[in-house]
Formats: sequence, structure tokens, C-alpha cells
Amino acid sequence: MSTREKIIESSIQLFSEDGYEGTSLTNIAKGAGIKKPSLYAHFSSKEEIFFNAIKKINFEYEKMAIEALNHLQHDTTEQKLYHLMHRFFKELIQQGSIAEFYYRFLLFPPKEMEEKIKELYAQSDQIYFQLVQEAIDAGKQKKEIDESLPTNSIVKSYVCMMSGLQIDVRYYSFDEKEAERHLSQIWKVFWSGVRAKG
Repeated sequence: MSTREKIIESSIQLFSEDGYEGTSLTNIAKGAGIKKPSLYAHFSSKEEIFFNAIKKINFEYEKMAIEALNHLQHDTTEQKLYHLMHRFFKELIQQGSIAEFYYRFLLFPPKEMEEKIKELYAQSDQIYFQLVQEAIDAGKQKKEIDESLPTNSIVKSYVCMMSGLQIDVRYYSFDEKEAERHLSQIWKVFWSGVRAKG
């Protein structure tokens, strides 16, 4: 891992625990195993470190979504969409500090960077929406999803369900079995509503 990457990793942990204002460059440098003056060889300010941390996490989530759907190219639509949701849910549970960072600053971004962060999240959402929409359109063509339901409505329902799971992860202390059961129950209701009938 390069020094630049170590700085970003250190900052994600600290920002998620202490917030933007509560995180110092000194502590970021300490977490990366370097002295504070050495930070400036890689980043000009705390704001730049923070924004690069958000870009890294956004990229990782986008990559995860693409890999999850591409990995199951020959599977059913139900398997693809469930696998993506399962993978995402598992990441939220296993990568606690990353999930905390992502959603903390999605809801409460630092004022001086609010517009830049919203724009970045919007770009990421667009990619995610498109991936899910393509999977649903393909499912309709294969007669696996109810063609009478508007694709956009199914996508919104799916994404809304994902948003709810994000809150659940932060609110409840799931162990692995509880998490699997929770997701399975929610998924069954969703899929029974959108699958092709007959």
C-alpha cells in the first residue's frame, strides 16, 4: 500500500469515529505511520484528504456492484438482484467504519464541501441505478419480472429497500445468522411483488 493510500485509509477510520471537525491532520498522519509535514507531499489540506476518501469509497461500492452483477451473467434475475443486495449488506456489516463514514457524510456533509459531495454521490447513484435498471429490463425480456410494472418503480423500490438495510445495519447489532434471516425475509416479500406471475 502506498503512503497516499495509507493516509486515505487512516482518514476514513478517523473521520467515521470523530467526524470531520474532530479529525486532525496530526492524527491522520499518525495513523498512516508518517509525520504531519509529510502529509503535504501527498495532499494540500484536510479537505482534499476527505474528498479523496469519499471518492475511494464511492469507487469501491461502484466496483462491487458491477462485479456482483457481472459475476452472475448466466443466472436468473432473482439470483442477480439478490446477490447484489446480499453482497452489499454483508459489506455494510463487515466494513463497519467504511459504512459509517459513507452514510454519516451522505446525510451530514461538511458545509464547505456539501455541493461537491452531493454531486459525487449523485454520479454514483446514477451508475448504480443504471446497473439495477439493466438487470430488471433483462429480467422482463426473459419473462422473469412482471412486465406490467414500470421498470423505474421497481428500481426505486429496490434502492429504497437497500437504503432501509443501511439504517438497519447501523441501528441493530446483527450477528451473521440474524443478518441472513433479516435479508431473506425482506427479499421474499420484494420478489413476490415483482416476479412474473403464472
